[in-house]
Amino acid sequence: MAAIVIVTMVVLFSTSAGGEDTQWDPKDLLKGVHESHLRHRDIVYQVTDGNEDLMILAHGCFRHPTDFWQQSPLCPTCTGLPEERKILLQLVRTMDVVAIGKEHTCWAEMDLEPTVVTLRGFMERKAYRRVFAFGISSGGSFAGLLATRLPLAGIICQISVLSPMAIEQIPQSVRVAYVHMDRDHRTGRLVTDQAAKLEKRGHAVREFVVPPISIDARFFSNSIPVISEQQSKALYDALVKGKFLKDGFLSVDVTDRSLLVTLKQVRVREGLDDPLILNGSAILEELKRAYGFHEITADHFQSALRFIQDM
Repeated sequence: MAAIVIVTMVVLFSTSAGGEDTQWDPKDLLKGVHESHLRHRDIVYQVTDGNEDLMILAHGCFRHPTDFWQQSPLCPTCTGLPEERKILLQLVRTMDVVAIGKEHTCWAEMDLEPTVVTLRGFMERKAYRRVFAFGISSGGSFAGLLATRLPLAGIICQISVLSPMAIEQIPQSVRVAYVHMDRDHRTGRLVTDQAAKLEKRGHAVREFVVPPISIDARFFSNSIPVISEQQSKALYDALVKGKFLKDGFLSVDVTDRSLLVTLKQVRVREGLDDPLILNGSAILEELKRAYGFHEITADHFQSALRFIQDM
């Protein structure tokens, strides 16, 4: 049976689950960033001299490759959502990174051929020692498909499972780490079953389970660099007053209408620069992560990365 790691610590501004270093350094997130369109796919990539490995990023449904990098003259359309940036910072120190785009919809098997063509074109520019893939939701399933056509050494599949085609065809040498959330029981069962199948086929597999996260007055300022402690407390106080927290944990999903109305009132009062729309809001992303059902998370990403790197 695949080893399961339960994440029990809150990811803060300076550390993530398991004591992993996620200090923000804007300079690291801006060096060598390029936004481009290569062979019918939008990509954002960051290449650093001396890095020998490559990480391919496949975003989730209705997300974008630009979510991983902060807005800058080098990437004017980048949005820099908090969990994506935490993940990116753990990568760019030692690996080149390329995020590939699937506009406005979820990844599917029909996207495999054009994406492989794009990535091979990108990989022709530099000889990499090892190539890995990290995907979220439909991007996690798609990462498995990429392993059937590209020489991947490892995959991190987050809040999803690999496609049946990938299970049948990926080489035994590919290491697989799953990261899923505790409230999503269906995905949890699928992951456990699939991990067992992969282990029987000889794959190295590890499973990480992320539980809901308690919210306090500094939750938002610890997670989102542009939010002050005062603004964070105002958001927290509004959640308490609106009875959206139970024993410190979010009791409703972020699609709850009353919750959204409350957050919009705080946004106006505190002057928060956040659109509060799904798939484009730092505040909603962090609340979804805290709720612990289906959201990108940097929780234990470094541990999953070390596993697929066989470190």
